Amino acid sequence: MELVRTENSYAAVMADAQLPHSHIPYGKEGSGFYSDNNIGCFNVIDAATPMVLSALDKVPVKDLDAPFIIADFGTADGGTSMFLLKKMIALLRKKYGKDLPVQVVYEDQPVNDFKSLFLRTHGFLSHAPTSFMQEFDNVYVLASGTSFYSQCLPPGSLHFGMSFTAMHWLSTRPSRITGALVHVDITDPTEKTLFQAQAAKDWEIILLARARELRSGGRAAIIVQCLDKEGQYPGATKNITESVFHSFTKYWKEMVTEEDITQLENTNIAGMKEIQVPHSHFPYGKTGSGFHSDNNIGCFDIIFTASPMVLNALEKVPVKDSKSPFTIADFGTADGGTSMFLVKKMIELLRKKHGKDLPVQVVYEDQPVNDFKSLFFRIQGLLSHAPPSYMQEFDNVYVLASGTSFYSQCLPPGSLHFGMSFTAMEWLSTGYDRCLIL
Repeated sequence: MELVRTENSYAAVMADAQLPHSHIPYGKEGSGFYSDNNIGCFNVIDAATPMVLSALDKVPVKDLDAPFIIADFGTADGGTSMFLLKKMIALLRKKYGKDLPVQVVYEDQPVNDFKSLFLRTHGFLSHAPTSFMQEFDNVYVLASGTSFYSQCLPPGSLHFGMSFTAMHWLSTRPSRITGALVHVDITDPTEKTLFQAQAAKDWEIILLARARELRSGGRAAIIVQCLDKEGQYPGATKNITESVFHSFTKYWKEMVTEEDITQLENTNIAGMKEIQVPHSHFPYGKTGSGFHSDNNIGCFDIIFTASPMVLNALEKVPVKDSKSPFTIADFGTADGGTSMFLVKKMIELLRKKHGKDLPVQVVYEDQPVNDFKSLFFRIQGLLSHAPPSYMQEFDNVYVLASGTSFYSQCLPPGSLHFGMSFTAMEWLSTGYDRCLIL
């Protein structure tokens, strides 16, 4: 077995930016590889479906004009929960009719393959099953690159949250693991105690974050891998002759003996998160590098010129409920860098006028193939060369991304307070070789 290390890998991008992550997505970016090769998660979600639908049926809906918000935390490319979400939307349509807007928020780490997510949900992966967006109208998809260890959505905004085989990832590694690849195979009692303490702490953080997001009467279904009373866990049950994790450890040690990897690589692996895997490129610059805004002075000049007009218009937008999120959308945003300083000024104005308790939700829209990695890296301050993000300066601010074309409705009816777009909407919806400009 050979581990190929190239500059064209996810891990190379992560190393350049020193980004925190639990694991690196596997497979070619934008290919939908994860869900196409993960039968285990499908089985878990299929088994949990009756429980989820029963809980969903109990969530009260007080206003048919307000969006019903569902969030899938740790979603990867969105494929494994697609069938469940179809059933959930079908239930809501049967109970409340087609006029109820449904907003689905997909959450994962900033390094996630959001390109595959948006291509899949918009039906652009030819080999994938039909998306719910192709079957139902008045449904809106957004993505969050904020860790589920933080609050991802405005307070009291979430109707139904769910997560499947994702929240077992710890927020940090409390110690190195000796003699094994993953924590379930730990043999050292001290290491085991450290991991148990970290898991308990992380679980409390996760539950508190979801509690802040959920509205009154909301529900959450969280399915995690765990030990049962007999010590069984996924990959190591009475029906399995050899644990899959024992096999991982055995073969990994054999690679050390055969000098395919070094002893240092063996001790540092901890869940194989350092294995480097290939990814595709975006047309302009390395994905996740922030190339677009770093090399586009023209857009900065245009936005700087437009800033007084934007701020003047923003000040005229009425705020009727200081507890409901004030939503700003930037259409055709690329990696979010060119409008960063303007959004800072907009939030400053809102804070000065309405106070810090007003939740501000910023939605960045672009085509499904956009470099959403750079967007989330930049917003969360994970690009070391970039100026500070407003997320580092202001609390009670939430960032989401939309891969829906601005030629379609991207957000629920009546939900947007302020929309803006700079040097983006000159792109036509189709090829312009036959276009006559008058």
